[in-house]
Amino acid sequence: MTVESLKYRLSMIFMIGLVIVVVGYLVYKNYVKSQSGVRYTVCEITTKYISAKDVGKKFEYVVEGKRLEGICTSQKCIDAQIGSRFLMKFWVDNPEWTEVYFDVPVSSEMEVPDKGWVTPPSGRSVR
Repeated sequence: MTVESLKYRLSMIFMIGLVIVVVGYLVYKNYVKSQSGVRYTVCEITTKYISAKDVGKKFEYVVEGKRLEGICTSQKCIDAQIGSRFLMKFWVDNPEWTEVYFDVPVSSEMEVPDKGWVTPPSGRSVR
């Protein structure tokens, strides 16, 4: 076996392994999302976010008394004002997976249940 042949085989094994890991993660995430319940809560835009790759905002939300933080980079997020509050969906089995509804603002007076709402609060429709 030549050195070039060995390099080729090792690179193929690495690439196949990488593909398996990526596909496995995507399958796992979709499976958990399909099996997990979702709840709704409120997030607040807290600060600007700038990295070497992305520009966006950071947001905070509370699930069962635990303060969590997320990052969003969509144009709607970038346009949102710091201090703004929006309706947000999270997955019960992994509350760090979220979907923020920037078209559904929430007033600061609205009380949020500790575990979130099972359905969006009355008068709030999500698409």
